[in-house]
Amino acid sequence: MFHLSFGERLAKCRIKVGLSQAELSERVQISKSTLAMYETNKREPSLATINKLSEKLGVSTDYLISGKEMDISKLLSNYWGAIPHVKEISYNDPIIKHKNIETYFSTPYSWLNGDGEYIWYTPKSHDYITDGNDVEPWVLISLQSEVDNGDLAAVCVNGESAILRRIYFTDEQLTLIPFHPAKDTAPIFCHKAEIKIRGKAIAMLETRLFT
Repeated sequence: MFHLSFGERLAKCRIKVGLSQAELSERVQISKSTLAMYETNKREPSLATINKLSEKLGVSTDYLISGKEMDISKLLSNYWGAIPHVKEISYNDPIIKHKNIETYFSTPYSWLNGDGEYIWYTPKSHDYITDGNDVEPWVLISLQSEVDNGDLAAVCVNGESAILRRIYFTDEQLTLIPFHPAKDTAPIFCHKAEIKIRGKAIAMLETRLFT
């Protein structure tokens, strides 16, 4: 397959948008003779000049340089992932299953702790304070069965659906503290055998509710 050179692509794009060499060179703030040398491959532009040319011609710098357009969807997939959002975490059922999923939320991979499964979870209303502002938190949960002392976790107590609590261990005894220190909810004291850890909270967003 025949491939155009940089200069040929540049000239083709200029002609396609209906600009003369004089008009394009004026817009990019270079001389007409310099542009002519670019188009005949007698001189190579700097990256800054290529950026200006691509902007004025309405094409990407990738196309001018290589003749190929970058696939933005593939680029974004390397940095973002669709993480399911659920409003309930049960004691026994798989957390990620179709009937539990409310929606999917695009999430930067930089927020995640490597490989594994993740969900966005909306805690029960008694787990957080709205201060009358109709704010609903979304908590990013790393699905795992063990956490460290003091971690904020989604934890099921006595077979019930998960609540969000900070966990403190003392041998086989646990203390579960509400994650919002201003929330007037009493700590839960229980035995390790009475709870099931479903995941660790690693980030939180607050979303505004519109009614």
